[in-house]
Amino acid sequence: MKVETDIFDDPRFVDIPLGEKPFPNEHACRLRPPGRFVRFRRSNCFRRSAGKCIDYIFGRRQDGNTEVQAMRYKKQAWEAGAARSHCRRRGGSFEAASG
Repeated sequence: MKVETDIFDDPRFVDIPLGEKPFPNEHACRLRPPGRFVRFRRSNCFRRSAGKCIDYIFGRRQDGNTEVQAMRYKKQAWEAGAARSHCRRRGGSFEAASG
């Protein structure tokens, strides 16, 4: 999914330091390798599936284009199996919450 608006100028998105790992209370779905990007921003509850929020991590490439790099699923709302299934349907690699 390519993003048309510049989320890197949008105050509703928060910066994420390079190399930040998923929090222990959320499952992770990597769609693209983080090394492909030079900057990251996060939007909590950017989309919903079955009424549950999905947080999106966006990456800015060196050429200035922005893409979805990863999705995060809060452990209290998403069982690992449901999050894994959602992630795989989108072609991502899944990592269950560690906590």
